Amino acid sequence: VATLAGRAIGLSCAGLGVAKVLLNGDLSGAWLVVAGWFVSSAAAESWEQERLRSSLEGAGAADMVTSHPVAVSPGHKLNDLPEPDTYPVADHRGLVGILAPSRLNAIPVDQRETKTVGEVMDALDDRHVVSAGEDAWDVVRKMSDLRDGEDLVVVDGTQVFGVVNHRKLAALLNARLQAHV
Repeated sequence: VATLAGRAIGLSCAGLGVAKVLLNGDLSGAWLVVAGWFVSSAAAESWEQERLRSSLEGAGAADMVTSHPVAVSPGHKLNDLPEPDTYPVADHRGLVGILAPSRLNAIPVDQRETKTVGEVMDALDDRHVVSAGEDAWDVVRKMSDLRDGEDLVVVDGTQVFGVVNHRKLAALLNARLQAHV
């Protein structure tokens, strides 16, 4: 209801501004057009966000994983990794980092024989970890705070459950939105 009211108010302001410019030749009506457009756009954005949130109802981080990766050690040579993928990085203390494909691809191929995962990984912090039971909407918000190419590690207790990347997230959101049309 609030979204529809916002759109109606925004479009009314814009229409009034257009009328003011066309009928009175008063260019100050352009400000009403801009303000109306802004209010209407904000309302439309709010509607899309709510639509997205409701489409994720009942989904959790575990539903968003792209893979169930095997963790690698910080001492692992980059050249020995099977393929460019997201790798959780663990040592005797547990999970310590994450190696995203973008970080791996930034290293020239000729340097991968001598470089280790620990030298190029992103140190693990709260930005990169979510619980398998965490709400999907919280995962979306957390992903939006990451740089492009950064992924989330999904953990179940102390075990790595999987990885969520932007590509998988976009595919899930698209499928969920299509199902809610």
